[in-house]
Amino acid sequence: MKEEKEIYKSREGRIVRIVLADGGPWFCAVDVLKVAGLKLQQNTLNRMMPGETARKVIDGSSMRCVSFAGLLTLIPPKQEYYKARKLIVELIQAYSK
Repeated sequence: MKEEKEIYKSREGRIVRIVLADGGPWFCAVDVLKVAGLKLQQNTLNRMMPGETARKVIDGSSMRCVSFAGLLTLIPPKQEYYKARKLIVELIQAYSK
């Protein structure tokens, strides 16, 4: 199955690369964290369950991506991550139609 790339622009104008594959959207983990103002913690991606993270090819490079379920695991459920959780809601609303 051919993977299709899309670009999502957050309300602040920042970009999240998205690959449509395996029946749904996969969000570039680095982009999501950058837009959310967080740093990539490698152990976060390594602790994810199967189906939450996968390597996908974006612009010719193999990138770690997360599914909808992975978005929820990627951002810790703490008050200081309000901006990050708001981004997740935007992404889910944009791709669940």
